[in-house]
Amino acid sequence: MIEVKRDDFFVESIKNPIEYGTYYKINSKYGTGFQWTSEVHHDFIITATDIRFNQETMVGEHIGSGYVLALYISGAGDEFYPYQNISPNTLRCYEPSEKYKAIYHPQIPLRCITVQVDQEFIDQYLQEISGDLEVNFSDFFKEKGKFYLPNVNHAMQML
Repeated sequence: MIEVKRDDFFVESIKNPIEYGTYYKINSKYGTGFQWTSEVHHDFIITATDIRFNQETMVGEHIGSGYVLALYISGAGDEFYPYQNISPNTLRCYEPSEKYKAIYHPQIPLRCITVQVDQEFIDQYLQEISGDLEVNFSDFFKEKGKFYLPNVNHAMQML
């Protein structure tokens, strides 16, 4: 097994086949593939990942400052905190600054679409739609892996 070092995972920004966002190639010592990232607005960041790892690979980091919705289109592996399998067509939700660690298996390419939404944007939106009700978006994320949201799943598939 090889562990990803974040400072050498992406070797270069390469010519972007589409006119917006940034397109990165991964270091060949880890595998083949790319990651495309675009800051749609200061509140939203969309990332598309398509990687085939050379061998079993461990990736660890902290989620950024926003909530992250990740749709695994394909992939195989094990995610920790809490433990769960990574499998195709799985929607995962991560809280801001959540610790993340996963082992990806090389048999199936990792194809994933993520949308990071700014925490202040979510809090402001919830306050606008809920009025005086106490709504905590973090409670929703505590049910990680135990929910199905047809509209969110459909929107992520459309991306």
